[in-house]
Amino acid sequence: MGAMFYGAYRDDPSKATTQSEQPSLDEVASALIGPDLLRAFGAKLERGRGEALERSWAARLPDPEHPLTLAAWADRTGRFVHGSEDPFPAFLFDATIVETGQAMAFTTTQFPSPGYRSAFDRRSRQSPIAESANLVFDLSDGDASMGGGADLQVATAARLSAAFPFVSPAATLQTAQGKRFHVVDGGYYDNYGLVVTSQWLDDALEEISKGGRFDVAMALDLVIARTLVDATQDVVAPIDAQKPEGPWRYTASAKSHGWAWQATAPVLAFVNGRTFGQWTGGNQVLRLLIDKWRWRNATIRVHLFDLPARQLRLPCRVEPLSWKLTEPQRACMSEGWEKVKTKVAALQR
Repeated sequence: MGAMFYGAYRDDPSKATTQSEQPSLDEVASALIGPDLLRAFGAKLERGRGEALERSWAARLPDPEHPLTLAAWADRTGRFVHGSEDPFPAFLFDATIVETGQAMAFTTTQFPSPGYRSAFDRRSRQSPIAESANLVFDLSDGDASMGGGADLQVATAARLSAAFPFVSPAATLQTAQGKRFHVVDGGYYDNYGLVVTSQWLDDALEEISKGGRFDVAMALDLVIARTLVDATQDVVAPIDAQKPEGPWRYTASAKSHGWAWQATAPVLAFVNGRTFGQWTGGNQVLRLLIDKWRWRNATIRVHLFDLPARQLRLPCRVEPLSWKLTEPQRACMSEGWEKVKTKVAALQR
């Protein structure tokens, strides 16, 4: 949702922030106790809480009467690449396919390219980590390499990318081909976007270098923006903080629990594994990518931005997960931004 408003309000980023902070929970709740509840009793109603969420976002776009589409954004990116448009980024709205468990991306660029796809050994049943929504839903007349091939609304792609049951349902696209795969939040597979981004970068570099080595050194900057991740305790740390090269210790601790805790332990393990496991796993994929291209004369520099939770007041160290931000939560976000904006300005220079 934030990425959608960032693209829609490129000329005035402050409007993107304002629109991102607006609530959508009321619309979702109304649909949940209305059409969705009636559907559970057999009523055949088309609109539910997922569409209510999408309409809430789409109504806050610059021109709701003329919806933004992935195809239009793909054209803007193409014009920028060829020098006839102001800078406009590529977008990847990643999701997870329920029926297969694979990552998928609604994208405004070619993804994966035909050359990148052909490099996988089909005899070993290899495939890209993330698949194109164009191929999954046949959005581009069979040409899965196209970006933004169909006039799919950006609000639809963003909503499907953020479909987190049970607040927003697992959903599908009604297409002529009738492929009824369902998608949910991209965070089920790639919570931090590192895996999908790594594949996108690898594909792009292969395409630009024609599968070889760069004759002239190339450098890329990868900015990773997270939220209050640094509010949690480090899992490992040096025994002597003044000697980081010395021995390390496992810092995590736990307490004894009763039998009732066993009911929540599996869910707790899943949630913690989703965050820690995906972050470390994504970093390993990114590290392999960096090492691969270093030998081919391309340097990928990583810049990590966390909202500095440990520098904020205690009430601001809890991540706001509600889709209806309170005024204190907004104040905490502003407080965090004040502490990192000089670092962002330095990167822009």
